[in-house]
Amino acid sequence: MHVNLNLNLNVHVNLNLNLNVHVHVRVQGLPKSVIGHHNQMLMNHSAHRTIYRVIYGDTDNMGVAYHANYLRWFEIGRSEMFRSLGLPYKAVEERGIFLPVSQVSCKYISPAHYDDLLVIETSLDPKVRAGMKFDYRILREDGEKPLAEGHTKHACMDKDGRVVRPPQFLREIIDNVPRELERLLHFR
Repeated sequence: MHVNLNLNLNVHVNLNLNLNVHVHVRVQGLPKSVIGHHNQMLMNHSAHRTIYRVIYGDTDNMGVAYHANYLRWFEIGRSEMFRSLGLPYKAVEERGIFLPVSQVSCKYISPAHYDDLLVIETSLDPKVRAGMKFDYRILREDGEKPLAEGHTKHACMDKDGRVVRPPQFLREIIDNVPRELERLLHFR
């Protein structure tokens, strides 16, 4: 049996001054079963991808990443997702809204090691209305196997520490995330 496969790849690369590289790839013309689970969030246009290299300070003396660093990497993914949508987290705070973590979950699947290049996939769950929920997957650069999966839930608080519903400017971000990520995924 001989199979010919035609791929149409659109690639968009953002280079930030802090040298994080964001690569967004949209694979067209293949069913999800062919592309595999590691690209499903990308296929439904709901995940932002951030690249991070494991530094020596992230690891123990055996070169294995310390477990708490996965939570830092979740934060990096979340912050970079906000930034890519045109609303850095600092701008959220400047509007008097804070997003403290109220719940976190992390399932460790395989260890990250010193000098690994990681892909942090971050998606926002638009069904959560009384705060915000982010889902994460951390993979090695090759995307073959997830290293960790998890989520964070965030309350919305005002500057006086009162829990509030997400204000309109955040609701618009939450409601528009799938469209914005679709826009970013197309090469322009």
